[in-house]
Amino acid sequence: MKMTTIDYLEYVENAYKKINNSKEYVTNLDSELGDGDHWININMGLEAVVEKKENLKNLTIKDLLKNIGMILMTKIGGSSGVLYGSSYINAAKNLEEIEAIDIEALYSIMNYQLLGMMERGNTEYGDKTMVDPLYLAVEEFKREKENIKSDIKNLIKVKEAAYKGMLATKDMAAKKGRGRYREDKGVGHIDAGAVTMFYQIEELVNYIINKENILIEEENVMSKIVNEPKKEVSEKIKDLRGAIEHRATWFYCMINEARKAGIPEEKVEEFARKAIFNCGCFHGKTVQAQTDDLKVFGEAFANPNVVDIFEMDVKNDGKELAIDFGYCPLVSAWKKLTNDEKDIALLCDIAMDGDRGIISQYENFEFELGKTIAKGDAICEVRIRDKRK
Repeated sequence: MKMTTIDYLEYVENAYKKINNSKEYVTNLDSELGDGDHWININMGLEAVVEKKENLKNLTIKDLLKNIGMILMTKIGGSSGVLYGSSYINAAKNLEEIEAIDIEALYSIMNYQLLGMMERGNTEYGDKTMVDPLYLAVEEFKREKENIKSDIKNLIKVKEAAYKGMLATKDMAAKKGRGRYREDKGVGHIDAGAVTMFYQIEELVNYIINKENILIEEENVMSKIVNEPKKEVSEKIKDLRGAIEHRATWFYCMINEARKAGIPEEKVEEFARKAIFNCGCFHGKTVQAQTDDLKVFGEAFANPNVVDIFEMDVKNDGKELAIDFGYCPLVSAWKKLTNDEKDIALLCDIAMDGDRGIISQYENFEFELGKTIAKGDAICEVRIRDKRK
């Protein structure tokens, strides 16, 4: 991977847009534990960087980081401005002159950002602050950067670690800010600063992955799989798609670790299929509608959220439930992890064992899988039929 000054500024702009669109959520979180102004401050700081993009784009990486730090320290009010400013300035101070950011330099930048924040804020992991997701991200980065050959796989784990760090703040007792004066120390509430920090790490990783995939496509290395969202959807649906991508990433990583451990391929597949099929059976018994009416079943199986997530076209006449998937977030995740189209097709078919497991719990229904996006088709075809009709 290589990030130029312009690339880094584009990432900052993406992070700004993400946070800018999260005003209500972040403000509500901060109103519980803080002054309710965190979104205003961080949004104002990143907006100032974006506005100065033309003045910054010709700087070296080192000078860019220093200037971003100075802008954030000036524009962001309160302790957040000092912490963010210190993080960027500390990274710039400890970075050698480089033409572009590679994986080693990115680790160095994030590590020195973390150290700058912790030193200036006199804080550590577990204090329920913006440091928590960055700390876990850097720790994961440190563990994995020597072990994983693929930068993309490495960075996905870094993003996952940041996500865990953000969620972990919910169960932490606040040791900084107004939250520490509450009787419950803020336990039960996610820290707003941790959320915006995760958003930035998420957008950083996503930017790099998207850029790498574009480069691969330009080199004609990517598979024939075409899987792009075609419809405008709500932030809720985007978040749900993201959660499904997380699930697909975990699935891929488990399969990959089993392979690296030397387990025979047929045993890996057998294990995965049994686990996912059994999960489907469990859902068929406990989650899906308990009915032998295919129309009633179809309304629950292809509910409005699922229809939007997968861009489904659904037809159900009571005899056959015909579903065409126009987009698949699982395939989207797998394409970021591997260029092996045969492996993606296999992962897709194994994942479909979840639906096969669900339908196995209905003695009058049968399941059929036709075309799949993972095999290069434009859609995935799922057909569920009532065998009595």
